[in-house]
Amino acid sequence: MSDAPAIQGIAAAEPPSARRGHRSQTCAGSGGSARGRRVILLAALLAIANAFDLTFTLLARHHEIFHEVNPIVRSVIDSAAAVLAFKIGLAGFGLAVILRFRRVLLTEVLAWATCGVYLTLLVVWYHFFAVL
Repeated sequence: MSDAPAIQGIAAAEPPSARRGHRSQTCAGSGGSARGRRVILLAALLAIANAFDLTFTLLARHHEIFHEVNPIVRSVIDSAAAVLAFKIGLAGFGLAVILRFRRVLLTEVLAWATCGVYLTLLVVWYHFFAVL
């Protein structure tokens, strides 16, 4: 019973940044929910981009001019099931992390950057298939 005030004193002594949901980690007020919605939309866009990348990888793997840059996928490129498992597993894990931390500013920044990378990749795929 006498420990209760001591525990409250310890909790009160924590710096504000150590508390969950502090302003430095998330956007306070309605901004956090707006950020969460934006990140969910970015995650959906990334899922669609991943689906296109997977499809284009599977379509291009038999062309002579295609060279897979990812060393893990390159080692299993002859097995469509292995490529599917790797790409879906990796994308699923990444999307789960993005959605878990969707209200954190850094997550939104990195989701935008990743969308930029995938947009560039889709342009590369467009030019690859235009050459064929």
